[in-house]
Amino acid sequence: MTTPNPYRSPHGWAPAQLLAEAADAMARYEPDHMEDYIGHLGQLPAMAGNFQLMIRRLAEKTEKELPAAGSVATLLYDMARAVSAVQGAAEEVAPGARRAHRTDIERLEHPRNGVQAEKKWDAR
Repeated sequence: MTTPNPYRSPHGWAPAQLLAEAADAMARYEPDHMEDYIGHLGQLPAMAGNFQLMIRRLAEKTEKELPAAGSVATLLYDMARAVSAVQGAAEEVAPGARRAHRTDIERLEHPRNGVQAEKKWDAR
């Protein structure tokens, strides 16, 4: 007997499954270099923005196209606004990481005596 998938709808569409798969991919995330990691942190606002957009579009569809109570659309719009606050917080992560690793980034951007010489400081 198979265990039913809690994300699966009877009609096949499973947005929660898509987000669960993204979370699983993040758990396996291994940046090649910390410079890549800092750059990826800069994508957090777009990630939050896309999630907010998804909720807002669902709210619009609920309000205008689905036979759902207006209060449901209101709740979805409230949720979208809450996610916007997360987007604001996400905008602080990459700059905060840059401040915390200012010395490391400075050495990447301005290596002492060239890149090959600076590589001798890489931790093992």
